[in-house]
Amino acid sequence: MSGESTPRLRGVEARHTTRRILRDLLAASIRHGEFTTDSLAEFRLVTRFGASRGAVREALLTLAGDGLLRRRKRLGTHVTDNTVRLRWDEPPLGRTPSRFTSEVLVDRDVLSTSLLRRLLRSEDHDLRMRDIRLAIEGVPIGFRTAYLRATASHGSAGIGPVSAVYAELGTARADAQAARLLRVDAGVPMLTRMQVFADVEGDRLAVTFDQFRGDRVSLSWD
Repeated sequence: MSGESTPRLRGVEARHTTRRILRDLLAASIRHGEFTTDSLAEFRLVTRFGASRGAVREALLTLAGDGLLRRRKRLGTHVTDNTVRLRWDEPPLGRTPSRFTSEVLVDRDVLSTSLLRRLLRSEDHDLRMRDIRLAIEGVPIGFRTAYLRATASHGSAGIGPVSAVYAELGTARADAQAARLLRVDAGVPMLTRMQVFADVEGDRLAVTFDQFRGDRVSLSWD
């Protein structure tokens, strides 16, 4: 590599011409607070992102459909301010941070499965299952289903100090029951997360399965 700088791109070569890329870039900018109060005028976005007007309009329509934006005739486009950025390990197992509220839907003993025994590195026959609906500022954002070993299921708070030792992310679509409980349409995108938790000694205590509304929640590792 020489010490010369790369010439500034101009014209169509400088554009974020792929609508998918532009949509993702806009969504990330919104979630990081860059458009919290600003009106998202199309001509400004064309200049800011070096995109075509058609690509900008299509991206805005898509994001409005996803619930990130509100578009009103003669009033412009505005951020709905209804998204939440969570750390990858939020909410902590066994504790409900102040901004969360939770509602226990199910709390009972269940039979373990081969997957749970493998993840927990345990031959326990029974586990405690807790299914919880999570909300922020009164708006339901998802569910957490936790499978806890007997050594971890003491008291309503759940367990002592733990940390996640494994996490796996994915996506799904809300079924009819989830849609009713979250007040969304069936089939809306959901973020899924499976985590395995261990204590300070490294003993695995619990496995959790989370589902979060894709229009509300993003997960970060910062």
